[in-house]
Amino acid sequence: MGTGYEDIENIIKTHSMKKIEEVYKKDIEHNEVLYKVIYHHLTLGSSIKLIKLLYGEIGIIILIKILNDNTIPIPKDLGKELYSNTDDYIKTKKEEKKLEDFFKLLLVVIVILLIIKNFF
Repeated sequence: MGTGYEDIENIIKTHSMKKIEEVYKKDIEHNEVLYKVIYHHLTLGSSIKLIKLLYGEIGIIILIKILNDNTIPIPKDLGKELYSNTDDYIKTKKEEKKLEDFFKLLLVVIVILLIIKNFF
């Protein structure tokens, strides 16, 4: 294993250009689909954090491309999302889920107490 450039040069030398072109075409098709999916997320009003969670940094890069293609000003803070950690977002969602479960349990207990009080 060498540097990244040496690895790429070895790949080009050992594989035919036809094979490399096929991989390139598949990559372009994949990015077109990803572009459409992220665009759909935007039309649904999905948050940038959700897009980052689902698609990673490439999702943010495609989001920036979508905004640029539609001549929408790109917020300065959007670049920070490329390097931000999604662990905080995941922790928040887990805490919200725990709180939601606690309130459901509390509701069940209250209903059971009301049933016992009214029927016994």
